[in-house]
Amino acid sequence: MTTYYVGKGGSDVADGLSWANRRLTIDACESVSGGLDPGDLVIVGPGTYRDSLNPSISNEGTAGNLIWYEGDPTGKRTDGVGGAVIITGSDDDLVGNRAQCIDNSQCDYRGYKNFTLTGTDFGDEMILIIESNGVVVEDCVFDFLERLSYGVHVENPNMDNVLFEVRRCYFVARGSPCYGVRCYDSATERPVHANSIVENCFFFNTGLDMNRMYNLTVKNNTFIGENITYVNVSVGNKSYLYNNLFVDSRISGSGTHSDYMEEDYGVYSGPFADDGPSPTASGVNTDIQPINLIPPLLLNEFVLPFNIPVLAPWNTVAYLGCGQSPPSEDMYGVNRPTADSKKTRGAIQYSAPERETTTVYTGSEASIKFADAMYHQIFIPITGSNMRVRARVYREANYTGTNPSIAIKQYGKGDIILVDTGSASTWNLLEIKFKPDDLPPFVMLELRSDNTATSGSYAVYFDALEAK
Repeated sequence: MTTYYVGKGGSDVADGLSWANRRLTIDACESVSGGLDPGDLVIVGPGTYRDSLNPSISNEGTAGNLIWYEGDPTGKRTDGVGGAVIITGSDDDLVGNRAQCIDNSQCDYRGYKNFTLTGTDFGDEMILIIESNGVVVEDCVFDFLERLSYGVHVENPNMDNVLFEVRRCYFVARGSPCYGVRCYDSATERPVHANSIVENCFFFNTGLDMNRMYNLTVKNNTFIGENITYVNVSVGNKSYLYNNLFVDSRISGSGTHSDYMEEDYGVYSGPFADDGPSPTASGVNTDIQPINLIPPLLLNEFVLPFNIPVLAPWNTVAYLGCGQSPPSEDMYGVNRPTADSKKTRGAIQYSAPERETTTVYTGSEASIKFADAMYHQIFIPITGSNMRVRARVYREANYTGTNPSIAIKQYGKGDIILVDTGSASTWNLLEIKFKPDDLPPFVMLELRSDNTATSGSYAVYFDALEAK
């Protein structure tokens, strides 16, 4: 298994075997000496790449041993600086010039991770998968420049049971609605593989389309402003929708949607057509109620929160619980609680710490309580060339799983993590000493509980936080 590197300032005649000897264009790694082998990894440094990646059919991975292309937006493995890793089909960021960012036609067992994809032409795709099996797309941003374009387009005119997986991706169309994921056959109804899944994704003004294809599982996603559609599918040929949030969005198609979709644990907010969801027509655990999202807030030149809109803490949707084997992590890779009844529907796990005044460290008025698995991030300004962060942590007697931890995170640097190794039911000291970079002018302190217990007392408390 070999690692290759691509980045600005490289050369396509270099061997690509180190960052110092990196290749310049992404597609050049398809022609490395001897070709790519199953298990190989191509790491792509920050920058904008105005060329398409066209995987060679001679360079295929195998089941469980994919060939991966991974962007490195933190710069930890490449330039040490970081920044978005963009593959664009546009030469000027105004119009699309190329049909695909990644043309994965007929090339099996490939993986793509940590890219921003944008700028393809009208009616074309950012990632095109044709008659390809075992393609995985994770942690990517799809930014639609042209209307009626597609993010991940799966088209299989000559084969059934194609396997593909899409996880933790963000699909955003700022103009006319587009399809984030489209499964399409021009003439024949075909099932996708039973393990094909779209989960933990955020669709903003983008939808999901199943045209003559079915059997797809769509789980723990958030849809805002566009629909899930089914077209030209026979009654009884179903796809499966579980634990999704729909804001001004719905299931759409001709006929009664329950004939084409097995849906449960969904939450819908917004207008509905005759074939739209209702509590009686949808799963027994599906609900219709307002879904309140917290938009970003500009405060003293900082955008808060530093993420896409999350559920408001007062919204009961956050506490409805999931079913049908929801994923153990959310869009951000944050552990969801072990019990399904405590997992949040949609792409993002909502778990908020509480102010606790009973279980506190000596002399403190209040601690931070984590009732179950969750994390909490605190931004700390840089105070000097060397810093120290301290915290006291207390875990209850029935806590199981990886013990609570604190971590220091700074953009472009590796995380510094310290896990509690002390006894339960006592206040233990966690202390991290580190040398921060001058920029950015802050570090992030992350407090984390990874509890897996479902019974007994397993809360975690943090107190006496100190940074200097």
